[in-house]
Amino acid sequence: MNAAQKHSEDHADTPLSAEALLAEKQRLEDLYRDKYTREISVMFTDLKGSTSLTETHGDLATRELVKIQNKILNPIITHNSGVLVKTMGDGTMSYFESGIEAIRTAVAFQKAVNNRNNRSTDQLPIEVRVGIHTGVGIVEESDIYGDVVNVASRYESLAESGEIYISDATWETVDNKAEFYTRFYKESVVKGKKDKVTVYKVFWNEEEIKRDSEIDHPAQPSSHTKIKKKHLISLSGIFRLTAAVILMVGAVYALMYLMDQEYTVETIQETRTKQDVATDPNTE
Repeated sequence: MNAAQKHSEDHADTPLSAEALLAEKQRLEDLYRDKYTREISVMFTDLKGSTSLTETHGDLATRELVKIQNKILNPIITHNSGVLVKTMGDGTMSYFESGIEAIRTAVAFQKAVNNRNNRSTDQLPIEVRVGIHTGVGIVEESDIYGDVVNVASRYESLAESGEIYISDATWETVDNKAEFYTRFYKESVVKGKKDKVTVYKVFWNEEEIKRDSEIDHPAQPSSHTKIKKKHLISLSGIFRLTAAVILMVGAVYALMYLMDQEYTVETIQETRTKQDVATDPNTE
């Protein structure tokens, strides 16, 4: 055994201190984060009404629809540089490096499904809904994890058949916002989130786009506006308090002034009385 081997074995037998273990743990966590953590746009799709389809038409008919759906979707995901992570019964989960790639996939998917339904009027229609959210996630070789995944799933569950819902986080990543007709749609409560989430709807059907563009929709509630309202409430409270203090101080000064005036009058009267007594010839 040479000296290097002996040193290595001696070092291996030496127990690590608590500080060394914590430092190694931090090093591994940093390494894992740098290698597997990054911003992604997660897309969920779901075959709407699959339970009722199975009950009405049987398992094989529903399975065939799922197969057709995936056959339509998978090439579109690949074309837009996405990664299909998994299929989950009648749904799918995939991710993209940018929000616009996810949106392009969702729009192309809905259009392709609609074209298939129009061509195959004698077959069961495929009705799908899509949800997309952008955030930091853990991207491993065969799966993705993190809050971004959970929230994307919530957006998909909010959507109805034929709809594409995206988060404000996804919408903010889009540089060319004119590429698709998209607008604020609503705020909604979702499981696992204390505050309401902001929902944008991406329109893909030309007739629906035309109808929607002719409607005067309410403006999106702005988080800045909400903060501003809170500040206004705080300021109004400060103004009320300041006014109350000013009134109190004014009342005190007024009372002091009246007391001083009364004292002055009494002093003058007393002085005049003394002077009158001193100058009265009948005074002994």
